[in-house]
Amino acid sequence: ILWSIVLGALFSGNELISNGLFLVCMITLAGLGLMEFYDLVEKRGLHCYREWGVFGGILLMGSTFIYLVAGLGVDARTAPAKAADFENAILVIFVLGLCIRQFLAKTNTNGIETISMTLFGLMYVPWLLNFIQMINYFPRANGTLYMLYFILVTKFSDVGAYCVGSLI
Repeated sequence: ILWSIVLGALFSGNELISNGLFLVCMITLAGLGLMEFYDLVEKRGLHCYREWGVFGGILLMGSTFIYLVAGLGVDARTAPAKAADFENAILVIFVLGLCIRQFLAKTNTNGIETISMTLFGLMYVPWLLNFIQMINYFPRANGTLYMLYFILVTKFSDVGAYCVGSLI
């Protein structure tokens, strides 16, 4: 089912369906990945702002998608570096929001730890996942074929590693 959704998102002739499925897949991956990351952080006994992190990750993924598809005043397809500038602006706003959130917290005394764990989760999962969006909407080439190549290489590497590891 997942492969059907991914291939439908990549190769659908309808741009609205293709973009919609792609956005749903990316936001789902980012949200689930962040929840897993913050679960691991909490199991280690560290503090984080889980809800803020998941919200920030989904906001980052969604806003970058809108920027790449709609352009927001600049044709992002001819200037892909502008998408990274936009993404950095979202991250700066998120960091400022985290600092305000920590400043208003009355019970959490581990401010630097909490902010750093929340921010690290945002940088580790959705920020890196955003490069997939930038590849998919790469302006001078067919980003869809690059995405298919990326997925196939990753999956075949995983299967090959599993087979070799099982034989050893």
